[in-house]
Amino acid sequence: MGDLPAAGRFWILTDRADSNAEAALSAFEDRWGNNLSEKLKMIPFRGSLEAYPPTAQKRIRPLLEQARAAEIEWPRPPKAHSGEPVFDDPDSPIHRLIFMVLVVLGPGLWLLGVAAAIHLLITWSF
Repeated sequence: MGDLPAAGRFWILTDRADSNAEAALSAFEDRWGNNLSEKLKMIPFRGSLEAYPPTAQKRIRPLLEQARAAEIEWPRPPKAHSGEPVFDDPDSPIHRLIFMVLVVLGPGLWLLGVAAAIHLLITWSF
């Protein structure tokens, strides 16, 4: 799509090492290289380094070292503490509310459909 820096932020986490990937990685570095904090925010790195392919590990390892040296926490932990609703927690109030709405609406809509079908059968005389 022509957005090399955007492609680079994702390809940094892959084994891809062809000329297109190198151009994208270079464009990403050109755009974000001077601002480590912003650069790290752009890379969707999650989990452990070992979960990534070897080429990606070679690219990520220096970034992890730079982040530690600059005292930047990266990868950042989930934002559960920020006051935003946490949708990953199955016991969260929003999940309970959604479950209750579906429990009530699901059968209710089914019964409404059955009642409408019965009404149509009764009122339409053949």
